[in-house]
Amino acid sequence: MITNLSSLSLNIVRKMADAAEIEARKLGADVGIAVVAADSSVFFTRSMDHVDGMVSREIMKRAMNALENHPADDVIFIDNAAGHLGAIAIDGADMLTNQRCIQAALSIIEA
Repeated sequence: MITNLSSLSLNIVRKMADAAEIEARKLGADVGIAVVAADSSVFFTRSMDHVDGMVSREIMKRAMNALENHPADDVIFIDNAAGHLGAIAIDGADMLTNQRCIQAALSIIEA
């Protein structure tokens, strides 16, 4: 996703994780959520009630590794004209549910 933001603040990253969690709860999905700024100085994770902490850490690692040019199919990048601002990864449910949670998170920066 391309945005006009110059950076991802802690507030924006937290709101993105919140939006993804709200969508997951609406859908009744158990997912792990990770939102990471490009320099990894700002990150936020969430996991639903039935998601193991190890799964959440793995999702966070996946998002961080993708930012370091390690390809990952299930990580969505947040870009601006200068390059990557961050990444979001959501896993634990079917692909459609994961994508709906990602779209909910991205809607925060589209507004």
